[in-house]
Amino acid sequence: MHKYWKKVEKKFFDKELILITDKFIYSKSYKLLSNYWHILGIDNYEKLRVYGAETYGSNIATNYFTFKYANENMISSVLLETKTDFASSKINFSKKQNNFSSSESSSYNYLCAMLYYTLKKSNYFKYLKNLDGKSFLGYDDPYIKIDDYNVSLDKLISLFDIEKIEKAFGTKHKKTILEIGAGAGRTADAYLSIYPDNKYIICDIPPAIFISYKRLKARFLNKKISFCFDGNFEQEFEKNDITFIFPDQMSFINKKIDLVLAIDCFHEMDKKLLNSSLKK
Repeated sequence: MHKYWKKVEKKFFDKELILITDKFIYSKSYKLLSNYWHILGIDNYEKLRVYGAETYGSNIATNYFTFKYANENMISSVLLETKTDFASSKINFSKKQNNFSSSESSSYNYLCAMLYYTLKKSNYFKYLKNLDGKSFLGYDDPYIKIDDYNVSLDKLISLFDIEKIEKAFGTKHKKTILEIGAGAGRTADAYLSIYPDNKYIICDIPPAIFISYKRLKARFLNKKISFCFDGNFEQEFEKNDITFIFPDQMSFINKKIDLVLAIDCFHEMDKKLLNSSLKK
């Protein structure tokens, strides 16, 4: 990725992304980056260069947690549970999503509907109204309208995740959260929309860390949000509501962390990075 970044014309990138990338390439974390993320990272940078961050939801997001297709067995079992809801609904299953084929759009729409009606049976359905359209649907994100809600996979899956985390660890009592590999920041967005008084640390690499920064800045206008790639982490942490760091900086965290989250990311990391970052 270093060679790509050295050659590519920077004028097409946001200044924050340029700053983050310059610092990351000369950080300890970069040396431990897996080949998988070197390759995928270049693809994501190219999409940002050509389409901009404004269309993240319909292109780069499919490299993270936006599914165009789902396992057939899973769909079949959920369909059996939600078929009555489908029969009484007025959902436009044929809605064409931007940058999705017709078959991809149809699969995405059905998956959204199935998860929506599954979530509706949960106590966490009430939090769907907390999730803001500016951050969850503000980047050309695919969605369908069900009842009075604009529904996306990011919204639904984030609430399912928080429900499971709450049942396992009692999330509402955790005041300081560290999330490793936050992607576009969907979990942080949902979590802080439900528990707004808590602190959050996001540990990731670019361009994901840039996308989550941009997203959370737009969502939480009154929160203090900043990078901490230089200087004293303790000072930055104390004054921030949301702090962004690289993986190698986790060893500098001396403050009490009440909960560490790592959703669907460890399998993509090089063992050297895991050992270096998590040894503490």
